[in-house]
Amino acid sequence: MQLTAVKQALGWEDARRMDIIQIRPPEDLHGDAFSSLFDKALREEYLAHGIIAAEEVLRARQWLA
Repeated sequence: MQLTAVKQALGWEDARRMDIIQIRPPEDLHGDAFSSLFDKALREEYLAHGIIAAEEVLRARQWLA
C-alpha cells in the first residue's frame, strides 16, 4: 500500500520494472579507475571498448539489429 502511495505521489503509477544489465568489456582495461581522467587517448579507448561490449549485449538480447 505504501509503494502505491509513493508511486502516485511521484506520478509513477504506470512505471515498469527495469532490469539493470552490467556491460563490461571481456578483458581488463589498461590503467585504473582514474587513469582516463588525465589521458584523452585512454578515455577514447575505454569508450570504444564499452561501445563494443554494449552492442554485443544488446544484440544477444535482440534489442539491437
